[in-house]
Amino acid sequence: GMNLGAALPGRNPSDFPDRAVYQGWLAEMARMNVNTIRAYTIHPPHFYEALAEHNARNPERPLWLVHGVWTELPGGDDFLGEAYEAEFFDEIRRVVDLLHGRADIRPRPGHASGFYTADVSRWTLGYILGREWEPHAVSAFDSIRPDFRGYDGRYVRVEGGNAMDAWLARAVDTLVAYETARY
Repeated sequence: GMNLGAALPGRNPSDFPDRAVYQGWLAEMARMNVNTIRAYTIHPPHFYEALAEHNARNPERPLWLVHGVWTELPGGDDFLGEAYEAEFFDEIRRVVDLLHGRADIRPRPGHASGFYTADVSRWTLGYILGREWEPHAVSAFDSIRPDFRGYDGRYVRVEGGNAMDAWLARAVDTLVAYETARY
């Protein structure tokens, strides 16, 4: 597998590559025998279009996708904060929708945007929710939410965990419930 970052060397992360660069990278990855790509955040629509085209031309050796749902850490280390959780869960839905080729993402500073019409869901192996969670934020969240030790959702359950375990279960359940209901 290979990680696919969002920035070209010497450029800002929001200066995304063009379609030709993505096409070249995908071809080079295939020549290197890469079979899985990790995208930690949303890329512009032409990345997903290039991936769908590459895989349609190479059905015997597709490039699989593991897609992240990016977020920053919450203010005050409270992952259950209403505004933080609402934005993160909105990002979950944006990622699910774009992978199914059904998203219209408005421009936001530092983020990819556009009309996402390439359905790459059949080549999506899984999701990564969030980022590398810093130990200090996890410990702080556990300490400010000591009674949030479990979650019993429609698809996911955690018993006897800590606050972070329970919150991540809630996020996973949100993703699975949304994708199942919509797609």
